[in-house]
Amino acid sequence: MADQDGYALGVDLGTSNTVAVLRWPDGRTRPLLFDGQPVMPSGVFLDETGRFHVGRDAQRLAQADPARYDPNPKRRIDEAGVLLGDREVATVDLLGALLGAVARAAVEAVGFLPPAVVTYPAAWGARRREVLATAVGRAGWPPVDPATVASGEIRRGTGTILVPEPVAAARYFADVLRRPVPVGKAIAVFDFGGGTLDIAVVRNEGADGGGRARFAVVGSGGVAELGGLDLDSALVDHLGQLLATADPQAWRQLAQPATPAQWRNRRQFWDDVRGAKEMLSRSTVAPVPVPGVDQAVHLTRDELERLATPLLRRGVMEAGNVITNCRMTSDELAGLFLVGGSSRVPLVARLLHSELGIAPTVLEQPELPVAEGALAEIVAPPPSPATTAGPVGPVGSDDLAAAGPAAGLAATGPMIAGPAGAGPGVPGAGATASGAPSAGFGPGGAASGGAGAGPGGVAGDAPAGVPSPGGPPVISAPPYQSGTTYQAGTYVSGAAGSPAAPPVSPGPAYGTGAASAPPYRSGVPSAPPYQSGVASGPPYQSGGPAGAATDRAGWHPAPVAYPVSPAGRPAPQQAVPVSGGQPGSRYAAPPPRPAEPDREPVGIHGGGHHRRSWWVGGGAAVALLAVVVAGYLYFTGNRYADIDFKNFAVVGTIEAGENRPSSLFTRVVGDRAYAAYQLEDNRLEIVAVDITTAKVVWRKQTAETSDRWAGISALPDGVIAYADQVSVSEPRAMVVYGDDGDKLWTHQVRGDDWVHVFDGAAVVIDRTGNRVVGLDRRTGTQKWSHNNPPDQYGNAATAVYPVSTAKDISGPVTVTGDALAPDLGDDQRIVQIGADRSVRLIDVESGKIIRSRPNVADPDDTVLAYEGRLFVGANESGYRIARYDLESLGEPSIVYTATDAQGRLDAMVPCGDGRICLLETSSLDRKTTHLVAVNAEKGGEIWRKPSANAQLMVPVGDHVITRTQSTPESKVFDADGNEVVSRSGVAVRLDAANVLIFDEDLSSYSASPSVAGLAVRAGEPVELGRLRDVWPASCSWNTAQMICGTSEGFVVHRFAGE
Repeated sequence: MADQDGYALGVDLGTSNTVAVLRWPDGRTRPLLFDGQPVMPSGVFLDETGRFHVGRDAQRLAQADPARYDPNPKRRIDEAGVLLGDREVATVDLLGALLGAVARAAVEAVGFLPPAVVTYPAAWGARRREVLATAVGRAGWPPVDPATVASGEIRRGTGTILVPEPVAAARYFADVLRRPVPVGKAIAVFDFGGGTLDIAVVRNEGADGGGRARFAVVGSGGVAELGGLDLDSALVDHLGQLLATADPQAWRQLAQPATPAQWRNRRQFWDDVRGAKEMLSRSTVAPVPVPGVDQAVHLTRDELERLATPLLRRGVMEAGNVITNCRMTSDELAGLFLVGGSSRVPLVARLLHSELGIAPTVLEQPELPVAEGALAEIVAPPPSPATTAGPVGPVGSDDLAAAGPAAGLAATGPMIAGPAGAGPGVPGAGATASGAPSAGFGPGGAASGGAGAGPGGVAGDAPAGVPSPGGPPVISAPPYQSGTTYQAGTYVSGAAGSPAAPPVSPGPAYGTGAASAPPYRSGVPSAPPYQSGVASGPPYQSGGPAGAATDRAGWHPAPVAYPVSPAGRPAPQQAVPVSGGQPGSRYAAPPPRPAEPDREPVGIHGGGHHRRSWWVGGGAAVALLAVVVAGYLYFTGNRYADIDFKNFAVVGTIEAGENRPSSLFTRVVGDRAYAAYQLEDNRLEIVAVDITTAKVVWRKQTAETSDRWAGISALPDGVIAYADQVSVSEPRAMVVYGDDGDKLWTHQVRGDDWVHVFDGAAVVIDRTGNRVVGLDRRTGTQKWSHNNPPDQYGNAATAVYPVSTAKDISGPVTVTGDALAPDLGDDQRIVQIGADRSVRLIDVESGKIIRSRPNVADPDDTVLAYEGRLFVGANESGYRIARYDLESLGEPSIVYTATDAQGRLDAMVPCGDGRICLLETSSLDRKTTHLVAVNAEKGGEIWRKPSANAQLMVPVGDHVITRTQSTPESKVFDADGNEVVSRSGVAVRLDAANVLIFDEDLSSYSASPSVAGLAVRAGEPVELGRLRDVWPASCSWNTAQMICGTSEGFVVHRFAGE
């Protein structure tokens, strides 16, 4: 057994992939290998004997039995258990199985389990950290300090250390790359993985007690449903359109495989598409073999960038939002660090640079910095001169000597290129397991300095080609590219996979897909290579024993004992970087983003206020953001009285049954509430409740099953339940019930389809078929269909907006702004925006195209369709608001022109009789956001008020609510632009005169938020008390009662009336 002192292990337990980096006592770092690869897929398979298999083995086994596989256990962190096959498995055990596999790999490498650091997302609270800490124990690792679990404080003791992922990335940026981050300055971390995008701002808070720089997350955000798989899906869909014409049979077998061989072909096709995507980072053309077709099809970089740009712009915009919510601008940052496998796509860095104006730092192997940066929490002992060189390849490689320095992996002592324009390079701690850092980026993306770049870029005194003591020569990577290495002053170019640039394909990337407006997903992503629940990607492996199952109610594998090394040594004194950064002032930044609420199945597509719009499937958080960004429509008077708010009083409870409920959903329409929860057999139980008495009216269980349910939507005369799938292109059931509990009909939809419900019709936006379909609302039979108008390139993206009326914006809404009690019987028309910029007005009953007009709007423009008018705001700087009369669709009137040439429209809502309100931001800087009231009849600005960081708006009669996101703060403005209320928390509309205000964001786990009621004309909130031990994200309300999910079922509270 090796001498145990001085070893350390850093683990990045990712949503799609897990990475672990091992550090030797002399400071050298190497990634652990799993089945020969440094990246292990984070999927878990439970076989019939109760044994866990993880990584590539799990993926292989899932091909035969997908119901026993969970590709992303980390996404289940808020769920007590997951049904795998016929057994319910505790989520903590799935995470423990992954950590157990890491532990076994470490023991195989060095003979014992070294002191370890495990990373977690910055947005995780105490409850989620507790689950992770329990998983650490289940895997047989030393326990986590309870203080870390409770507060998130990093405690360096004898146990396993937990560290936020962006803090670990910042450690790598500052300690390994030696990029200066002065005290009080911050860096932004853009973590673009296989299935998710996480963004955080991390600040240097000064020295801690040991003299080390103390980093803290001051703001975070991201897009939960955006990752590398979305890029793969866009490419597969694009190729599918070509193959469907050239070889329909071959594409049909790939799109709808029916035999095991066809499933294997489909999986191989997805792997080849992913490989082509990575090749396009290095070349302009990449071939894609097609099973059953002699000739390969070819992808070009232009095609990739055309398809990927709308998706990636979402991430760029979110990065700008997070930075500005921290009261910073891009030029006040000390750096922008790109990590995660998907960030190696060159377009990612290029868009960030061009849109945000800050040069990103990106590595050759961006999967590894988080795990390696985590190692900084366990300070390495000073290397002994007698220390012999260890292996120079990844841990577990068969030929360590062959790996050599050219592999781009770690060694102690090399010098690293300095930041852009820094002149002589900065001495570095060594080229690391992540591959050498890129040089900084100058204008246009050119590298500014780099190893081997000459006097302006070569760091240190060691001559080229001469290793520094204890390590190989300098290895550095170029900006934006993978497959290129700078070594010891000599430029070496090689394809990924060559010794100069070892390949790391991001493993399976699972996202449910974004269901926002077309600018973000203009095509329909094809399904992943496997059936529901089975990840795409290369055949991975790493199974191991995890104990035997005991029972369905919750069984735990016995913890595995590993030999454990002594704790890391105390931290020596270390200098805190104090110079070299850009000047800037101190700022007060919001805390990390709270836990994400449950996904919402009801949404507004693109941006109009769709009081009868239901979004189907995953990615609801992004889709519902588009609701408010695009707008609610016009209110023309206030007939609503002030509510006499009272303290919360419990009306009654509704039991969920024998087992603890999961995936809780509620909806309220009038005095009828609907509550739903997923059963162990994957059916959904729906309970109709008289909310005034909390009495159950009926209970029904769906005949349909689904591994996941997206939620429910309430109608005045019934309820709709929506199944969910991991893939947006897999069909799932939409089940419609009458108000008596009788099932009326079912219809198959997909994750990024939309359903707009009217009195006599349900309109489905079928993105797979590129069409709009009208169904009879009472029978589900098709009444009419129209193909989407394509542009000259064949793109058939579309946006559809029901024409709304004043009633639609006067009732209760969800926390995301969706109508809880939609009016189905007013205007029976929709407006469709085509990819060719045309607009069509369609009667939903007959399907008749009433009239149309060319050259009106793009699908990603902000559009309001209200009371016979159409308002269009272009998605561009210096925008204008054009108003069209829907009765003629004649020439438009311009009612507003941005006074700032860099001004962009973020949101548009009605805010009183004959007025619309806008959120306008200059140069993507949220600190410049203003609330602008516009005369919708005569045109012109009425008033303008600063509303820094506001991103959401909700109309309340002639008042309007604005709200920030990262740290929710709600403000209410009256008709004259006066600020009536400013309060931390989330405000939601009850009717056109009254509001509820929660004191915190609505989380998807048990909490006790405090709530106040506000009559907007009175201007003084009335405290209602706390909702004890509810799941706030599940709550729904009318103007007097509220129903919320709990750990036992549901509870109804009254806050007004008798």
